[in-house]
Amino acid sequence: MALLVYERLAGMADRLPAYAQQRDTLLLRIAQLYNDTGQLVQAQQIFQDTLQKNPSSADAVCSLGLIYEKENRWEDALGMWCTFGQGMQEGSHHWFEARYRAARCLGMLDRPAEGCQILTTTEVLHPALRDEEYKQRFLLLHKELCGKS
Repeated sequence: MALLVYERLAGMADRLPAYAQQRDTLLLRIAQLYNDTGQLVQAQQIFQDTLQKNPSSADAVCSLGLIYEKENRWEDALGMWCTFGQGMQEGSHHWFEARYRAARCLGMLDRPAEGCQILTTTEVLHPALRDEEYKQRFLLLHKELCGKS
């Protein structure tokens, strides 16, 4: 039902200039609803179209990274996480997440030494590691990747 409502609103934004500035926001919401309902091809298309229009769309980059992970497209996911992390303030929640996910992708690509390097650098720069939940995930991945290299 929500998907239908957002699609109608996006259609209105196409036809009515007063709503045109909301079109991109509506399309991102539609893509997220497609993603949430397992319609990954449709979601990917909208996110990719968004990136063509706005290469700095953090929502599109992050969402594509997550979709690529679901599809085990680790090289593509790595590219998204590296792009996502570049625009983030060092030490922010999103910066930590991008680094963690990039390292995880490298592990899945059988490049543990590179993943270990990202994790070790992150730990040196920010030894508090954001919060306790993240710290546990981080340390587990650190042990896994750095133990292989």
